Amino acid sequence: MHVDDVSDTNRNKLLDLLVTPNLVQHVTTPTHVHGHTLDLVITHNDLPVTVPPTDPPLMSDHAFVTNQKVLKI
Repeated sequence: MHVDDVSDTNRNKLLDLLVTPNLVQHVTTPTHVHGHTLDLVITHNDLPVTVPPTDPPLMSDHAFVTNQKVLKI
């Protein structure tokens, strides 16, 4: 599923499922060599999260999402 593709019906269903329990998907940069966002970090919407840029893919077709920092208020 390509969560960056607004025409992907499965993506839209997934994001709709996140609304009711107040969840949010934080990764907004491509995590795949073909430019799509396939890897996700999902948390409750009142939990601020900073997701840094992903490391470029090296031995795989996926990037590695690293150093997620949960900022507590």
